[in-house]
Amino acid sequence: MSTKPDLVEKLNLTSSSHLQDVNKDDFVEEVLNLYQATDYQGMSRLFRAYTDFLLRGAVFNDSVKTEETTFTQAKKNLSFITYAADLVQEGYSVFEVLKKAQTTKREDRKTGLVTKFFQDAIKDYQLITLPGYNTLYNGGLYSKAWLLPDEQNTRLLSFVLLRRYTSPTEQEIVSCLQQAVINANRFELGELAKTISSGNKVEEPKTLEQMIARNLAEQTRLDLMVGEEEKLNLLASKTKAFFEKTGVTPGQQFLDLKYALVPDDFIKKGLVQGYIEGLNGYAAALLSTEWQKHLGLGLRWGLSQLPYTGGLPARERISFAEIPATDQKDAEEVINALYAALVTPNHFAQLLDASNLFTEETALKVVGYLNGLKAGEQVRSEQLVQQYSSNLFGKKPNPGKAN
Repeated sequence: MSTKPDLVEKLNLTSSSHLQDVNKDDFVEEVLNLYQATDYQGMSRLFRAYTDFLLRGAVFNDSVKTEETTFTQAKKNLSFITYAADLVQEGYSVFEVLKKAQTTKREDRKTGLVTKFFQDAIKDYQLITLPGYNTLYNGGLYSKAWLLPDEQNTRLLSFVLLRRYTSPTEQEIVSCLQQAVINANRFELGELAKTISSGNKVEEPKTLEQMIARNLAEQTRLDLMVGEEEKLNLLASKTKAFFEKTGVTPGQQFLDLKYALVPDDFIKKGLVQGYIEGLNGYAAALLSTEWQKHLGLGLRWGLSQLPYTGGLPARERISFAEIPATDQKDAEEVINALYAALVTPNHFAQLLDASNLFTEETALKVVGYLNGLKAGEQVRSEQLVQQYSSNLFGKKPNPGKAN
């Protein structure tokens, strides 16, 4: 059993400091569910989402609290919840425990099994901070305000978006292709039923996964559906050949960084109107091609596929040649801060994990290889990857107008 998506999703999508339609007893119930399922990953996700929620709330309320203070507050608040959950385990009702927990001094609260479960689940969590930047999503999104020296005192926001990913193995690609075919068959049956009832055309693929399945040869789709070991091993060997041809090293870890600059008013408008919602919403809006119409805004520079092997490559190996001259000072500050923050593999593990998205992107390229695409068609395959996944978080951009 994993954590209920509703609570974690609400925390991740909420941009203000007020969480609507969620009470303390909802947290108690959720923590109990996670404890009873021994779901350490789910508890870790809940804590991460709650900490990010408090961090964003501090930013939007212009709080003077440090990020460490906010992090400590998150631990205290959820420790209160886990103590209440321990009381439920002792036989108290959910309604009784909150009052009892509030009237019990922190030093008098006994560490029960639920609290111990919570402490074990978050023991490896660490804040990744970038000096001068506010943390909106730990290990994923950071912001900094700028004032232009113009008559309007235009306020701009720069954003640093981070992700990590691991190159897939041959077997992971084959499994991805299999799952894509299975899910696409369900999707296509549903679309066929809609088409018959409505008389409309079958819709085009909406996701990267659907595009993978749609471009597979019919025989390959059948082989994946049947799942005969000999055929799957053959697909794995062809995938290995693709890896060798393109220089993919299975299991290699990478860091990806994107730096974007947009008007503060655009972000405020997007949060109010709802086209910026959660981490994916930020990424889609910041990296939208709509910004190409606005000189100097949107994606400014980035570091792509920076290898991580127990540590980042030597600092002097990073080239600033493609970074705009006006951004180079800030780029150097960001990169220096990143090197200072990612000291150990556990620090690196705090970054947003986009491995599933990278696996799907790689799988679509493998499909092109399996189909024997010529050079020009292979370029088309690369374009499809860009069309069906965002540059960072896998959501097709839909930010509205960038003005």
